[in-house]
Amino acid sequence: MPKGPKISIEVISQITRIHLQHPNWTAKEVQREVQANLREKNPNMAQGWPGLSTVQKVIKDPRYKGTQRPPELIGLDSPWSVITLAKYGIAPEALPTVLKMAVHFRKEEGLGRRMTIREARWAAWLSSITNLLELFHTIQEYAEEEKAMEISGLRDEFTFRIDDELYGELTGKNIADPVFDEISGYEVPSPAMAKIRLGLKLAKKKIQNKNKRKEKGG
Repeated sequence: MPKGPKISIEVISQITRIHLQHPNWTAKEVQREVQANLREKNPNMAQGWPGLSTVQKVIKDPRYKGTQRPPELIGLDSPWSVITLAKYGIAPEALPTVLKMAVHFRKEEGLGRRMTIREARWAAWLSSITNLLELFHTIQEYAEEEKAMEISGLRDEFTFRIDDELYGELTGKNIADPVFDEISGYEVPSPAMAKIRLGLKLAKKKIQNKNKRKEKGG
């Protein structure tokens, strides 16, 4: 009987996240949700993958009990408040954004819960995202995946991948693009920023030419 694809980090993460979100679901229900999520990202995903036995193997792992995680990691899933700043510090300039997210978590329909310390840390780290709705969904996604990868024992793999993702989201660059010009030493702008700078340069030149024509005419 042919074997299915190798269990990737993404598949393990998906299974773990769904199981954490729906702890009372059967392995079959988790499998259906995981397959739907994976196929949405990759329509060419093999049919029937991951198989039921793969899902069962992952969710039966004793690490789900949480006893193998250090207390400081388990504590990150406790409710956040300003009192927790004494132990889990947040940059002062990010605090207004974190408080906004905390209020929204309590008001969000279908959620209505306290924001966790883990989510608050992500809100602080990503506070440069000015669209608050985008920030709200992003911190939930990263916090869920971080916890899932901790439980799965794949935290290092998560951090490597998330670094690349965040670099792309916050700079608009691809990880393969050069960071700075090796001759001048200045940062190489993202393609979008390069277009903006070119547009500003052309606009400035147009204004200069217009002023020169006025001076000659005057």
